[in-house]
Amino acid sequence: MLGKRIVGVVFLLIGILGLVISIAGFVLIRQAIDEIGAGLESTMDLTLNSLETVSETLVLTKDTVGQVGTSLDTVGQVASNVSETISVTKPALDQVTVVATEDVPSSLEQVQQALPDVAEAAGAIDSTLRLLDSFELQREIFGIPISFDLGIDYNPEESLDEAVLVLGQSLDGVPQSLRGLQVNLEAAGENLEVIGQNLDVISEDLDQMNMLVADFGPLIDDYLRLVSDTEELIRDTKGKLADQVATAKTLASAVFVWLAVFQIVPLYLAYGLLTARKDQVDKIYYPDEEE
Repeated sequence: MLGKRIVGVVFLLIGILGLVISIAGFVLIRQAIDEIGAGLESTMDLTLNSLETVSETLVLTKDTVGQVGTSLDTVGQVASNVSETISVTKPALDQVTVVATEDVPSSLEQVQQALPDVAEAAGAIDSTLRLLDSFELQREIFGIPISFDLGIDYNPEESLDEAVLVLGQSLDGVPQSLRGLQVNLEAAGENLEVIGQNLDVISEDLDQMNMLVADFGPLIDDYLRLVSDTEELIRDTKGKLADQVATAKTLASAVFVWLAVFQIVPLYLAYGLLTARKDQVDKIYYPDEEE
């Protein structure tokens, strides 16, 4: 009989412990599901904010890429125009080089060679003009004084032949200096040609870059659509989250209620073992045997 009561106590403890676990689980699981739901909602809100930031960044990137493409197109066009201008300038510079380093020096040397003869002629002209300037006639006829000159006023500080010689001296070294420019002008022409070629290459590279940049537009549009679809999916999931949380709470609560109801069996057995007499206990364990 004592052993039966010990077993009853054990069943009683099992039943009570099961009820405590069921009640505690019922309360805690509902709180846990609420916290998980709140955490998921907060995470979704944060994700939506992040996706909005990503979307704005993509839009800004698309605008920037468009501006970069326009700038590259403009720079490429400028480079192409400059290259064409240099191509046109190169022949002109070659002509200038020939004129400045060959034709002009030769002409100046011819002028220098002719200046002594010019100076000699200028000396004769200067002497003649001075003579004509000094010509003056003064007479008195019938008591009337008469003064006559040619009206030429010529008395420069420097004679004409000296001025011509000074001009010739001022040209000394000029032809040689102009011929010395030939190397620099030819180098400048070669550099212009190289610059023009480089600008052509740069223009082509910029066109290639512009084509690559243009490909970013559709790619960014795809990303924007993907972000938009993800935002829509998260909003839809967030809208269903409350119902899903409520369903999960109901299911979890039902499990613990079922567990609590299941404790009726050990409690009933414990009650029977602890309160029944020996003959009643025997009926509980041996119901089919006659007394």
